[in-house]
Amino acid sequence: MSNEWLEGRREKGFSLGFFDERYLNRTEIGVLKGPSSEIFAFANIMPVYDKKGTISVDLMRFKPDAPSGTMDYMFLSLFEWAKEQGYSQFNLGMAPLSNVGVSKYSFFSEKIAAQIFLHGHVFFHFQGLRKFKEKFDVTWEPKYLAYRKKSSLPITVAQVTFLIGKKRGI
Repeated sequence: MSNEWLEGRREKGFSLGFFDERYLNRTEIGVLKGPSSEIFAFANIMPVYDKKGTISVDLMRFKPDAPSGTMDYMFLSLFEWAKEQGYSQFNLGMAPLSNVGVSKYSFFSEKIAAQIFLHGHVFFHFQGLRKFKEKFDVTWEPKYLAYRKKSSLPITVAQVTFLIGKKRGI
């Protein structure tokens, strides 16, 4: 099913979950099945190690022919499960570049990074990721990317995107 989801794209890694059987065998996995027990989606559960206050997911996959709303249902089910397990928060992760370059005082390089957010879906679906997460009652916390003054923000963003695309080892 993971290969079906990739649809020929290369597996990402580093800061994103990637399909590795050894890794997944070490984690809890939420599975969403259809009426005939066919698996439509799965996500592995990732603890945040804050005394069981917060839980998150790492790798998420769904079949391309899964019913509309499959991942919404998957997340709602995971929220309920986490609440039953005593977790008080569910971390949906970041929405990279979502507020960069929006201030009238933004530097030119930040405005370019904003365009990557708006139109960079060839590299990563930045805007779609934020839109998906905003469906839920989210509280966004700012995260910052520090880079050298003499370096270029768009090049730094491209390097981070490249880094995310590298498969990591376990």
